[in-house]
Amino acid sequence: MFGRADADGVFGEFGAPRWKQRALYDAMKDAAAATGIVRLARVSIYDEVGGIRLDDILYRKADVPAETVAALVSERVAQP
Repeated sequence: MFGRADADGVFGEFGAPRWKQRALYDAMKDAAAATGIVRLARVSIYDEVGGIRLDDILYRKADVPAETVAALVSERVAQP
């Protein structure tokens, strides 16, 4: 469905089928959010909340009030 793949460990012309599948699924989610069917917020483990990476918050390496994280998500929610 997603074409041929490069050999394991090779980042060349074809990439990996799973990456292509993931990109398709992300595009479908973005399209659903754009039409208002779902609410979607894209966040990354590299995003910072109060100067602390979200990854550290999620793995409980740092203590940040839930309301502060909720504010980050709320500002990222796609609006139709």
